[in-house]
Amino acid sequence: MAKFLSTGDQSRTFSSVAGCVDIVSGYRVGVLSRPVGPEENLLYLVIICEGFHRTGASSSSENGERATTLKYAWRSGTNFASIEVEWDRRDDLIKTGGISLPRANGNLIVIRRDPHGELHAHQFPSLPDGVSHADVLSAVQRQIPKDANIPELRF
Repeated sequence: MAKFLSTGDQSRTFSSVAGCVDIVSGYRVGVLSRPVGPEENLLYLVIICEGFHRTGASSSSENGERATTLKYAWRSGTNFASIEVEWDRRDDLIKTGGISLPRANGNLIVIRRDPHGELHAHQFPSLPDGVSHADVLSAVQRQIPKDANIPELRF
């Protein structure tokens, strides 16, 4: 039985690079998988596709019985790049590119696709419910101030 029920996500794309901030909302669940408490922001994702100049972008999400799958894709001419993230809501794990992170260690996750197609994930302390996309980006910029790309991210 899943510990959480995902009700959707809201994404805001960057103007400076291929990527976005995505906020996944939902409920904790109790007996018989019924929602407990108010709807809240449960997961904050910062998705970055380094070295990719986008001319077209798409994203989608699927809420299965056990997992929420989020897919991000960019196209530039004949080049195509994508990132897929799965939140296993039963085991409360965030999975991408062979990396598995327990959401209990922090609900703020930065996922990067480097120019060679390798995925890298960094997890940070949890943000409270109700923060905005701009707040999420600011939190990441404070956590990684010396990174070459993070300070330059803009909506």
